[in-house]
Amino acid sequence: MALSAAKKRYQRDLQVKRLGSGVGADSQTVYAGSMLVHNGSGKIAVGTDAAGAFIAGVAAKDQSTGSSNTDAVGYEYGHCEWFKISGTDIAAADIGKNAILKDDAELTDASTATNDVVIGVVCELETLDGVSGAWVCVGVFAPSNA
Repeated sequence: MALSAAKKRYQRDLQVKRLGSGVGADSQTVYAGSMLVHNGSGKIAVGTDAAGAFIAGVAAKDQSTGSSNTDAVGYEYGHCEWFKISGTDIAAADIGKNAILKDDAELTDASTATNDVVIGVVCELETLDGVSGAWVCVGVFAPSNA
C-alpha cells in the first residue's frame, strides 16, 4: 500500500550510500522513505509501476512540489534498505535477482508487475516486527532475473 506519511526505514551498508537529486514532477507529495523514480519525462516522482519509469532512490525527507515545479527532490541510493513484500511475491529463489517496485512502499516480482520498474537487487529476506520483507541494494542491479 502506498505511503500516506513518512516511513522510517531499516538501513545498512551506509558507507556506500550515495545522494542524488533531480527536478520533481509537478504536484507530488513525497514522504520520507518513499521509493522514487525518474518518470517518462525525466522528473523525480513517487514510485509507481508506470511505463518509462526507472528507479532514482529512496526519499530521505518529506518534500512537496508545486504545479509547475522547478524544485530539486533529494534521494538516497547505493545502500541496502528493507522493504515490505507484497504477499508472497518474493521468495528465497529471488535472492540475487532484481526486486520490482509495486508502489512507493512495497516490492513485488516481475510476474505480477506490468512495467517491471526495478528498484535494486534482493540481498536477503527477513521478517521484521512480524512483517515479511526483503533487504534490497537500492540502485544496484542484477544482469537479469533469469
